This record gives sequence, structure tokens and C-alpha cells, in this order.
Amino acid sequence: MIQWKALPMQSFSALDTIFLVDVLFVQSEWLAEVLLGENVL
Repeated sequence: MIQWKALPMQSFSALDTIFLVDVLFVQSEWLAEVLLGENVL
């Protein structure tokens, strides 16, 4: 994560973007389950 900040934005590929979005989605989904309960999803 820290190393990415040193890289120019141009080095990011579409796959990197998809990966980051997927990770954030999974984390937010997990957080929703923890806060609201498993019945929500």
C-alpha cells in the first residue's frame, strides 16, 4: 500500500483499479455484516 503512493498514477492498470475496488467492496461488505448483522446481506 505504501509503495503505491510513490508510483505515478499512470502506472495503474485497469486490473489494479478493479482489484482495489474489489478489495474495498469486500471490506465494506464485511463491515456491514459486522455492524448490522449477517441478516442484512
